Amino acid sequence: LFSVYAQSDPSAGWRGIVCLLVEGDTPGLTRLPPYALLGGHAMGAAGLVLSECRVPPENLLLPAGRAFKAAMEGIDLARTVVAAMCCGLLRSGLETALEYTKGRRAFGRSIAEFQGLQWQLADVSTDLAAARLLTYDAAARLDRGAAPASERGEDAAAARSAVETSLAAAHAKKFATRVALRGVAECMQAMGAEGLKAEHPLGRHLASAKIAQYLDGTTEIQNVVISRALFGGR
Repeated sequence: LFSVYAQSDPSAGWRGIVCLLVEGDTPGLTRLPPYALLGGHAMGAAGLVLSECRVPPENLLLPAGRAFKAAMEGIDLARTVVAAMCCGLLRSGLETALEYTKGRRAFGRSIAEFQGLQWQLADVSTDLAAARLLTYDAAARLDRGAAPASERGEDAAAARSAVETSLAAAHAKKFATRVALRGVAECMQAMGAEGLKAEHPLGRHLASAKIAQYLDGTTEIQNVVISRALFGGR
């Protein structure tokens, strides 16, 4: 069953978008083969083609004027979840690098004793701690809840709370995805050529960290959200 957002009135812009439920065996719907991605293979992302695909009126899930708002109201949660995912993969990368470097010996001692490597992984640990705090902040704001856009009306406090929640989610996703990509690469570097082996999770984590920069709004989109808050919606 597919949830499809479709433009019903191009002249109305976002207000013309509707959400329809389309069953997978509906004539006119064709599923393309899964994309061959660098990573994130469990997503099963693929293309869909809808050609003369007709659905009955009762399959209208959200009408024009509400569908786009509903989609946007879920985006803060999605961005916070992506930030949490990045914290998890960065933690895994750091643990993998620590375990390997403590056991690897060079020049008569463990390479974990070299200060340069210690500081390299210390920076990763600091970035992880900061990403976690930003993610916790966004999650806490989501838990407290904000009234849906359709219910806020002229309530300035509710509108301000919603903006602050969106801002927290944007900060968390932007920072967590950035430090995850950089941090996993540093963990791989600390392990040398060993970090390239498929038996370790770092290669998958590196691909996932890059994919995360596109999920639920690119890094550039997060900058748009943050800039709007900084400059009063301009």
